[in-house]
Amino acid sequence: MISEDTLWACTACLNCYEQCPVFISGFDKIIDMRRSSVLMESRFPGELKEVFRALERKSNPWGVEKNERADWPRTSG
Repeated sequence: MISEDTLWACTACLNCYEQCPVFISGFDKIIDMRRSSVLMESRFPGELKEVFRALERKSNPWGVEKNERADWPRTSG
């Protein structure tokens, strides 16, 4: 059993694979557990609520309108 905090704390860096002496990666299992948690049980950290809403409505995690997506290089810096 893995806790919710541990499940969502993974940054997908694959260090677990590199540190394992027999090169067993839990990465795929963690991603599958996250996917199941979100899609089947609608369980996810509250911080992701706006990200999922933006993906659904604007097709990107930042919620930027399609016609404005190329503007960021001109406005940053």
